[in-house]
Amino acid sequence: MERAGRAGVRLAKAWEELYGVVPNASEAYRLAILAVEDAAVPVVSPKSANATLGTVLKQIEDQKDWKLPMVREHPRAMSAEIVVQIMRMLWYGQHDRHGGQPSAPGNVSVEEATVAVSLAVTLVHWFNVGIVQRST
Repeated sequence: MERAGRAGVRLAKAWEELYGVVPNASEAYRLAILAVEDAAVPVVSPKSANATLGTVLKQIEDQKDWKLPMVREHPRAMSAEIVVQIMRMLWYGQHDRHGGQPSAPGNVSVEEATVAVSLAVTLVHWFNVGIVQRST
């Protein structure tokens, strides 16, 4: 986490919010998303001052040429789609980020935040070491 800069700091805070003395699952989830944005925006949307996880996700989906450096890929688990699916799960799962939705289930659960923080650790690492990359 230390080498991941601001994203690492946010991941550490997310971990603390999730596993600390007084857990706060919603805050852990929020910080996990911010950490991914800190790591992914400079790689995918470096010129955008307002990019979010949703923006990055849309850009990767639209460009269709981002991948992981896998030599062998299963046709039903292509690395490009795995990156998108992980990001989509993280982004969509934060159901407490918007108000005015009476059918929303409320705050995220500890279990949901556990998944979110774990996914964020993976994504931050991948973006930080440069292995999520565009095909050449």
